[in-house]
Amino acid sequence: GARALIVDETTHALFAGRTLPCPVIDGPRAISTPPSVELSPLADTTKADDLAYVIYTSGSTGLPKGVEIIHRNLINLLWSMRKCLALRPQERVLSIGSFAFDVTLPDWFWAFLTGGSVIIAAKQAIKDPAQLVPLIARHRPTHIQATPGTWEMLLKVGLPSYQPLRLVTTGEHVGESLRARLRSVSNDV
Repeated sequence: GARALIVDETTHALFAGRTLPCPVIDGPRAISTPPSVELSPLADTTKADDLAYVIYTSGSTGLPKGVEIIHRNLINLLWSMRKCLALRPQERVLSIGSFAFDVTLPDWFWAFLTGGSVIIAAKQAIKDPAQLVPLIARHRPTHIQATPGTWEMLLKVGLPSYQPLRLVTTGEHVGESLRARLRSVSNDV
């Protein structure tokens, strides 16, 4: 079974008082070090059709609904993206989306799948490109995934240029103008 449940500031109250440790990953109660939990190997009983996670989305209807993601689909996505993006063990992935956003989860899993690391930006930095750009310059991630709107804001503030840096766009159409400006920052867009 689970040894801990990672929560955010808004869901912490739902799980307060439980015997399961519930470290908070954002807000004033955010942890700086993981809780001390005794870990031991678990028997691998996971099957391809077992549930991996549930993501809530409004999709095109505007009505929230849970979408069940099974292990087979998650693994297929991760392995195909690993191959498509030529991910390497030295990857440093900057995660700038909410962990509740479905395209953020592959950022984390890709890095772990290849032996790389994940840099999780604070909520304040995600909302403020003026905070995010210095974070990028300091940590020099090799992989950043963002929506075209986020790329526009980062470019306006001064997205640093260095290699290797892979810029991935998701969520909506990328116009030729934005594509050209991203290519001026990185040759891997």
